[in-house]
Amino acid sequence: MPQMIFVDEESEGEEGNALFRQRLPPQDSLHWQMLNHRPGDGLLTDQVLLLRSFEDDLGRIDADLSETVNHDTSDWHYNLVLARWSCIFGYCEALATHKDPLRRFDLFPIPIDALRRLVQEEFVPLIKSAVENLPDATIKSTITRTNDNILSIQSVQNRHRERVQGISNAIWQQTLPKANIKDELHANSVYVCLRGKSVDKKSLDCFGAAVTTIAALHVLRNDSQQEEYRVQSYLTLSEDHAYERHEVVSNVVDNQPDNVSKISGTCEVAIPGTTNLAKSKRGRDISITLENNNNVSGGKPNQRIVPENSWLYMAKNPVVCKTLPMALVAIVGNMNPTIEMPSSANKPILASGQLYDMKRDLLWILYDRGHMKEFPFGLMELGDCEEHRESSRGKEEVELNSLDFIPQYQQLSSSFHRPPITITRNEQLFLEAIHINRSVFEESQVYPYFYAAHFHKNAGKELGHEEEYRLVEAMYLYSRAAYVASQYPYHIGCMQLNKHVTSVAMLIADDMMTVEDESHGGSNRKKVPRSWHYTKNAVAFGTWLVGFYDSLLYWEETSGENTNFVEILNLSHKYFLGKLIALLAQEVRIQVLAKILEQTKDPSGSDAPEPLVRCVAHGSLSYFGSLRSKRLSTKGLLWAALSKTKVSVPEIAMVISTDGEACDTRSSHRTKRLRR
Repeated sequence: MPQMIFVDEESEGEEGNALFRQRLPPQDSLHWQMLNHRPGDGLLTDQVLLLRSFEDDLGRIDADLSETVNHDTSDWHYNLVLARWSCIFGYCEALATHKDPLRRFDLFPIPIDALRRLVQEEFVPLIKSAVENLPDATIKSTITRTNDNILSIQSVQNRHRERVQGISNAIWQQTLPKANIKDELHANSVYVCLRGKSVDKKSLDCFGAAVTTIAALHVLRNDSQQEEYRVQSYLTLSEDHAYERHEVVSNVVDNQPDNVSKISGTCEVAIPGTTNLAKSKRGRDISITLENNNNVSGGKPNQRIVPENSWLYMAKNPVVCKTLPMALVAIVGNMNPTIEMPSSANKPILASGQLYDMKRDLLWILYDRGHMKEFPFGLMELGDCEEHRESSRGKEEVELNSLDFIPQYQQLSSSFHRPPITITRNEQLFLEAIHINRSVFEESQVYPYFYAAHFHKNAGKELGHEEEYRLVEAMYLYSRAAYVASQYPYHIGCMQLNKHVTSVAMLIADDMMTVEDESHGGSNRKKVPRSWHYTKNAVAFGTWLVGFYDSLLYWEETSGENTNFVEILNLSHKYFLGKLIALLAQEVRIQVLAKILEQTKDPSGSDAPEPLVRCVAHGSLSYFGSLRSKRLSTKGLLWAALSKTKVSVPEIAMVISTDGEACDTRSSHRTKRLRR
């Protein structure tokens, strides 16, 4: 993995390097100059003042906002909190992350009053105008009343969809039109909506569009309530998508048996473009988006993607930000301190240390106030910040058994481990994310395992021989991520997940299974297979490597016909299973396969809950032993090839037969469908 360099800090030997120029004052930037400044405006001159201002706003917010309804305009400050902080953080990110060193600036002082004024003078009028310009005829056509002159709850929802569509259309009209927003960086805030087009030529990304729409609905909070009903809108997140979820709740007491007092729904908002087609897609339910995709792809009825089985919408378990602080966790967590990703592994990742520190400390505030109890993403991002910009808080050690979320069945007696097993708070954050993923979201998320695996991978690679077991823990976590991914039917919305799988295979090969050959000098040292200091670590690692690929093979096999989609399962791919496992010595590979067979034949404990921690210490290892893929059957050609001196997998071993069976060593005469 490339080294990360913080360009806004002094670095020895980098004098004169453009990457490390002295930080320029923000007053010199276009971002500052395009704000409406006034004499006496408040400035946040350092991070302490920023954190204090943020905490002050959090202190004013009731923790249970989902039950709070205030029709009084005195609640105006609350209605603007989301837009203001999204604007402030977006401004800071824009200042610190430009690729051109001459257009990167110090974060402080932050013109807090001018940024609040930007929201009041530009964002609020934009949103109010969008709603006022909705066609009257369209509005009236959706409003129906019962015989008692009570608004129909369905008509209130229809009206809400039109408001969301009108707001979203206005937001996209304000931004720079781009065909593809997937890879747009630093495009995640209300500030980008207002200034991205004119200053940095930025459009909004998916999250930016969703959070700006939700912030707009907060602005209109008091205007959107009907006498009979109230409408609540929530920022809703999967692992690769963001959208609006709403509830329409009746304020009328009606004991009739057919009375509907509450309905809920979703609205798509992250649809880029200014065409009539793009506009028409906004505001509609996510189920309609998926139904249209199904019709286009022509999938079979049993392969159709619906919100309940889609990874893009996290099945029926998205993160719903039902409180304002949860939405703030999402905003802070999506701050991106990265300036530039390298084009090759030999080049460093450039990042802003100032922005990393700000993000880390803001997330700790939200964590301490309890706003991440149902938010794995926030915990993962805080852990990532601590990994790159470690604070004294992240370095604190805690005893593993003292953590209340460690299941009782996995409590480890200190009599078997002296001294008691301790972990850092940084590692605790990743464990908490996995625990919440399992206990709250039915293990529907893949990323908590990726983040925790990256953490252990780096520790095992860098911390010496006694930490080698961490590579086993990392491989287990990657394997578990693949297991979770395999639960979803594959469709076009899984492309990002597929890319992550390929990236993980690269990390496994380059960071875990190979090392630089120190016998050769120079900067471009050749990679050679890792010499494992403990064979048992290599064997345990190898079993989980097989487990990783077993889940990917199974994912393909259970996704239906014409779905050979996992690129690293192609025989010619650089990170194909055969090529990676060949990096282990033959005697190790033989032990790996034997251990998997041993685990498979001994199913004791197979019904026990999945442990939260597998390899808690050196010498305490676990092994994979639950094969699911037909192609990786112990009687198949693929299995046989893995133990050979030279691993050579025949093409037929990777074929999925029309009857779902893998080709085995005894028969290869059935009709097969070759990988495309």
